[in-house]
This record gives sequence, structure tokens and C-alpha cells, in this order.
Amino acid sequence: EEHHIRPVYHCLVTEPYIESGAIKGVFIESKSGRQALLGKRVVDCTGDADIAALCGAPFEKCNLGRDEKEDMMYGTLIFGASDVDISKVRDNLSIHPEMLDRVRHEFISDGFSKARADHYPIPPNGFQNQVIFNRMTRGEVTAINRVRVPVDGNDVLSLTQAEILSRKEALDTLELLRRYEPGFEAATLCQFATAVGVRETRRIIGNYQLTLEDIIGERKFDDSVGVYPVCMDGPKLCRSAMTNAHFQIPYRIMI
Repeated sequence: EEHHIRPVYHCLVTEPYIESGAIKGVFIESKSGRQALLGKRVVDCTGDADIAALCGAPFEKCNLGRDEKEDMMYGTLIFGASDVDISKVRDNLSIHPEMLDRVRHEFISDGFSKARADHYPIPPNGFQNQVIFNRMTRGEVTAINRVRVPVDGNDVLSLTQAEILSRKEALDTLELLRRYEPGFEAATLCQFATAVGVRETRRIIGNYQLTLEDIIGERKFDDSVGVYPVCMDGPKLCRSAMTNAHFQIPYRIMI
């Protein structure tokens, strides 16, 4: 409002509007039908390079598979549990110091060990020995992170399959916690995240591409347009943004 910008909600950008080889705007679909929004500049904030790819910008993309070292990273569905006896959970954590890793958040693993010893089926699409969570409050354990499924964030059928599988896995995980984890005996589902979290899809090939060495080496660039903390979540490196370590983002990765 301060800058006289007109937002348009409840619509989907479907393709770019191009004249004489230059993008002049985008087409949208909504309850109002098909419309065009024009502008001097178009900024692709889709996170998947949807508009850039439709304009013909070069990009690379890993395959969808089961080997994270070569394929796209898994998607994750976060969920939460209510009606949890938080005092029992904390008591259990206190006698299992190996489960208190503040860098990776807190996590629970002993229930999975008990289930495995009891030959109880472990939900297969996720960490095999633990759940990670961010917070406990007022009878709730929130942001439970365990479910990991292969997903192509550019494919609507893959996204649909991942959504269905992830929700089933979350419910199966909650049932395991009820059976084997102190404090979760009466736990109920609090909520699912609104969608499966997608970690990566297309990567635009600009005049420069950031490397793992740039990130962990905290590299600086003459054409820097921003900074980002050294925070990695992947098969090659898992590092939380718990320090002042950061790297710069060069403008030429967008050209």
C-alpha cells in the first residue's frame, strides 16, 4: 500500500507473456478467468524457476529416485501432535542424553528402538530410528519431522502421490509413538503442514552457479547482492544456522 503496489491473490501464474523475444508480463488463471498482468520487469519467485524455464532460460534438474546423493532431495511433511504428556516426554529425554542435540533440534529415538525389538513395522518413508521436533508446549509437540518421500515439485501427479503417502506415513508414525514412546500414549494428530515441503527442483544456469565450496568456505564476491547463513540440509552436509558463518550471493547467478 505504501508503494502503491497492487496485490492479486487467489490466482496461478500459468505462462509468460512475451513480445519480440522479451518478457512483458505473465498470464494468470483464477476465478476471474484468464488474464494478463503486464510490467516492465518480471521477478520469478516461484522457487522452482517456473517462469524462467517457460521463457527458455537454461536450467539443470536432478532425477527423481531413491539415492539422495544423485537425485533430488526428499520432500518432507511436517506434522504436530496434541494431548501429549509433556512432563513424561521431558523425563524420558532427561534419561536419554543422546537424544538432546540442540543443533539438530531435539529428537526421539528410543521408541523406534523398542518397536524394532518388538518387530513392530517401522513406517518406511522416513528416518528409520527417530523423529525430530522443534518445540513442546501446552500438551503439544510441534513441527515433527520424520516423513521423507521422493517428490518432483514440478509434477502435479508426483506432488499428489507424495501428499497422500506422507499423510499416511505421519499417521503410522504417530501410532508407533503412541505404542512405544512415554508421554504419547493418548496423543492425537494436531495438524499437517499445508503441503509437502519441497527442497529442490530446477536450478537456473546463470553466468555463475554457487558451489558447496562457496557456501562452506564463506566466499565473498565483488558483485554480491546479499548474504545467507551457512545452513545446509542434504546428503553431503547437514549444518544448522547456529553460528555467524555466512556466504555472499553474487548478482551474476541471476544473469
